[in-house]
Amino acid sequence: MAQKSTTAKKTSSTARKSKTASPKSSPAKKTPLKSAKATASKKTATTSSIVVHLDEGELLTRRIAELMFTKKAYDVTIIDVRGLTDMTDYFVICSADSDKQVKAISDAVRDGLLLDDERPTYVDDKEMTWIVLDYVNVIVHIFQKERRAFYGLEKLWGDAKFTHLKDEQELQLVPPKKTRKAKSERA
Repeated sequence: MAQKSTTAKKTSSTARKSKTASPKSSPAKKTPLKSAKATASKKTATTSSIVVHLDEGELLTRRIAELMFTKKAYDVTIIDVRGLTDMTDYFVICSADSDKQVKAISDAVRDGLLLDDERPTYVDDKEMTWIVLDYVNVIVHIFQKERRAFYGLEKLWGDAKFTHLKDEQELQLVPPKKTRKAKSERA
């Protein structure tokens, strides 16, 4: 009878230990440091061994530029105005040779982003020489070449960060936020 009571005591003491030790012993149940919403808003692009995190606005600007290139837009410029203004985060500006091309680029951007469930909050397409599409954190300007030169929007945002894209292949190369020189390059 004495043996039964000692085994019962052992099992109850091991049960108490397992209850108190279980939270410490299970590292798989750690709470994440960032919320799911914060991590979902950033995506990752990899170029060779460089990993760069892109926010929603950066992804949208690159998608817009990609759609512009499908209709032969040129002088595509992404202007990062975060910290300079509260009205938007980015401008995407491109040039076209004719009114028809301006309209075609606008339609390509609108239709392409509609497939991605992105709708512009405002569209100004009264003149076919300059069309504006407002996607809240990205504003798109599609200019006829002469009109772009006349208004010179890039000059208004001289303190902003500019990314000039010549073709669609440059969209694949995402520049890193900060680059470090290798030891061999420093010497």
